[in-house]
Amino acid sequence: MPGCHRTRLALWLAVKKNRASRVNYLILAALPALCFYLWSKESFETAMKFFLFLFPYVFLFLSQDMIRDEVRSGALENVIFLGGEHKVYLSKKSFALNSLALGYVGVLFAGLLLFAWSTHRLQSVYLCQFLVGILVGIYYVHLAGLLSFYLGGGSNVLILVLVQALAFIGIMFSVSQRSGFIDALERGIFPDLISRLEILAMVACLPNVVIWKKLWLYSVEILILLAFLIGLQKIKIGGLELKKQ
Repeated sequence: MPGCHRTRLALWLAVKKNRASRVNYLILAALPALCFYLWSKESFETAMKFFLFLFPYVFLFLSQDMIRDEVRSGALENVIFLGGEHKVYLSKKSFALNSLALGYVGVLFAGLLLFAWSTHRLQSVYLCQFLVGILVGIYYVHLAGLLSFYLGGGSNVLILVLVQALAFIGIMFSVSQRSGFIDALERGIFPDLISRLEILAMVACLPNVVIWKKLWLYSVEILILLAFLIGLQKIKIGGLELKKQ
């Protein structure tokens, strides 16, 4: 099967599967609804800040059931996946999900940019933050993809959300004990080894923080982790064999 057809197949199947999930409709509707609410109650700038911080979660939630359920359902035993084509499809699936999520958030962002331009509120920082957010979103897709080798039924996404919630609670608890790290976070400068290790751990657990302008430098950590995840995912897919039910 030609490469372009494989990509189209992966994209078509990704769209079809996500359309079948009612939860995804709620999640996709929640982001513009929240932005509109903040826009009407606060300001356009507030709505834009929340959009830029939250849109990577669209990538995450579209990444439910990437691998395990596909394999266990027997769907990959279809004739179109003969000769190892199922491995090619699974490799293309991350690209398809990234494209699907990027298309959706790109339309929303374009609408916000158009308003900002027409009202002379356009700032170059918005585009930079959006690009960093895309990197975070792609990281989410590959992280969820790796977890989906072991977790099915959307548990790969749920476990990431729970880990982030626990990490956030832990950070808030540590803040109540000492203010040094928060001061460093506000400045974007981490002078000692402990604070540097803390920010590296924070970025790994809560990668959305690199969207903040003062932490753009730490997007390099996301790039390194992403490269590691892509390599590990390729190894896992390469060794994946279907078992006849």
